[in-house]
Amino acid sequence: MKLVFIIALASAWTAGSALAQAVPLTDEEIRAEFLGTRMSGVLFETGVKFVECIEPDGRSIYRYGDYSSEGAMTSVKDGVACFTYEPSTFCYDILRHPGGYIVSNTGGGAHFIITTVERGVTRCTAADLIG
Repeated sequence: MKLVFIIALASAWTAGSALAQAVPLTDEEIRAEFLGTRMSGVLFETGVKFVECIEPDGRSIYRYGDYSSEGAMTSVKDGVACFTYEPSTFCYDILRHPGGYIVSNTGGGAHFIITTVERGVTRCTAADLIG
């Protein structure tokens, strides 16, 4: 079922309708909808899967393909969430889509499609990166 959704979302994205239906989140919505979550999806450009877990205080761990790292959601301003994974900081526009979220790097190039979100997470461990 997830594969069907991803294929459908990718098809919609290429047609432009996914982005047309996407709505930017406010700063308050980003904090409410992303802090205390475990989320997963794919990088649109490559199809590589990712998993990210964000604690209520912003501490974050993620796995992208075979790579994993620990960092933090360091700021949210003007609908943009920034994450610091030493030594770099990456900022993303966050948009809600009827099937999940689209997280687009403000510098261009990366569009993460979030298809699954688990809420109520209080602590992130390496076990959260399986899946």
